[in-house]
Amino acid sequence: MKYHRSKREVLNAYTAVQLADIMGVSVRTAQRYQSGDSQPPSGLLEYVRLTYEQRIMPDSWPEHIRFRGDQITGFDTHRQINWASIGQLDWIMNQWSAACDRMRELELELRELRQRENLPPVDYQKLDAARAELIERGRSAWRELQQKEWYRQDGC
Repeated sequence: MKYHRSKREVLNAYTAVQLADIMGVSVRTAQRYQSGDSQPPSGLLEYVRLTYEQRIMPDSWPEHIRFRGDQITGFDTHRQINWASIGQLDWIMNQWSAACDRMRELELELRELRQRENLPPVDYQKLDAARAELIERGRSAWRELQQKEWYRQDGC
């Protein structure tokens, strides 16, 4: 996306109704801004430009995420959010999703086993194997996360 659009391009990128809503002015005032009959305050024009370039965070973003200068920050205002941390979060979410899917499968298997009376030894073995798999997957995911952190610290 090209940044630093012209004032005219930014103002005319919206309908008068949309522009009025963004700027918090009447539709007639927005029309005067678009036609050039009147000039919007520079701060308001900058806000419209940033909105147009999608550099303003939408209301749907979590409240704790903020712009601070040219950085995005999270809960801890000393820790910036960057592409590496976004990538890490995406990886963690994918791992968590896979683990949750497997946990649902295991829960169904466990319910099925619990409903039976006098379980044969093979079912107990299946239960133990499922538990061991879940534990190992958790350990494996943790080791992979630690390895990614180690590489990230070295700049790789």
